[in-house]
Amino acid sequence: MPNLLEPSLEKTYHPGATLDLYAWQLPAPPASTRRAYDSPPIPTQLSERYNQSIAERVALPSAPPDVSITLQKRFFSSMRRVPHVWSARIHSSSTNIYPPQLVAKIYDPVFFDDDETQWDDPFVLRDLTISCEVESYRRLAPLQGTEVPRFYGYFAAALPAQHSRTVYILLLEQIPGRDLRVIVPPDVAESVCAKHKDALIDATL
Repeated sequence: MPNLLEPSLEKTYHPGATLDLYAWQLPAPPASTRRAYDSPPIPTQLSERYNQSIAERVALPSAPPDVSITLQKRFFSSMRRVPHVWSARIHSSSTNIYPPQLVAKIYDPVFFDDDETQWDDPFVLRDLTISCEVESYRRLAPLQGTEVPRFYGYFAAALPAQHSRTVYILLLEQIPGRDLRVIVPPDVAESVCAKHKDALIDATL
């Protein structure tokens, strides 16, 4: 039976949930993604990942947060992975640089798919994907707002109801458009030829 003290994805991130975000220093990418023979075991169970997340929590400033967001809608691709992607509304902020609506990518390795932990350590994967994504937006800065979404920063947030463990969040511009999975349902996507796939992608841009 599951541990009753374990958090659930649905109760942690849901429409109306508010997160207080603090601008944070980007973690260094892992030196290697290969596991050494003497590496600690991968936390394959949710309870193990939860305890590790609590152990790795960081002290956030006592000052007011840089920005507070309210989650609105989860995006389709955001289940049982390290990043949980939501549309979010700005609740309050210390500056006026943020538009009222954003995309929040929440990096929380606790809710990683158990089956995939046999291949990947979700905490290593978190640090790798965050560092790579932020660096990508840095290099693509001249294209932000035209060819790629605007990047609004990297943040840390505490989850008070879960021993104040820390999660990390990227804020991005929300681009209106139609999801490819709506235009081409998954059950027919594999049968679409390359030429038509290109046409569908062009139509959504």
